[in-house]
Amino acid sequence: MTGLWLLLGLSALLLLLLLVPCRIRAAYHEGELTADGRWLLWRFALWPLPEKSPAAPPEKKPAGKPAAPKDKKDSRPFMDWLQLINDLLPALRTALRRIFGAVTLKQCRITMTVAAEEADQTALRYGRAHALLYTLYAFLSRHIHVREFAVSLSQDYLSGPEGEMADADLLLLISPLALLAAGFRLLWQGGRAYLRFAS
Repeated sequence: MTGLWLLLGLSALLLLLLLVPCRIRAAYHEGELTADGRWLLWRFALWPLPEKSPAAPPEKKPAGKPAAPKDKKDSRPFMDWLQLINDLLPALRTALRRIFGAVTLKQCRITMTVAAEEADQTALRYGRAHALLYTLYAFLSRHIHVREFAVSLSQDYLSGPEGEMADADLLLLISPLALLAAGFRLLWQGGRAYLRFAS
């Protein structure tokens, strides 16, 4: 009986930990993009990627008999692959919908100054920037939860192209539990489709 209570307690603790959202923070300042993540006490860099230590040179294998070529299996017809993709699409669509539902854009702040060589070009770039940013906002709000999307656009008619600048700060919250549920559902449905394909 004690083992059962211990198992239930561990399951409840794991569930509570999975309810804690993962925080992804990205920033663009002075032409440099940085991104990092945090979940509980674990922090990890996303961009720039940490530098890898140089790999040791591969050891030379002694000359011997060349490896025998592997027997090629009979390849499946292209229609079978098309059928597999068609079977996987509904599961993939459902998984993507659940994954997007697990993402919350908690904060997005963009400050941008538009400039060009001529005044008319500056005005055109200003209008284009407005259109692009609010098209992005419409796309995001249709697919994920958006809490804050603040844009500050201005025009600089005096400095020329050198006056153009942009800063952005972004904070995403992602539910690990929802991601795991979507992944298991995709694995279950996709696995059954693949087994039918492989049989």
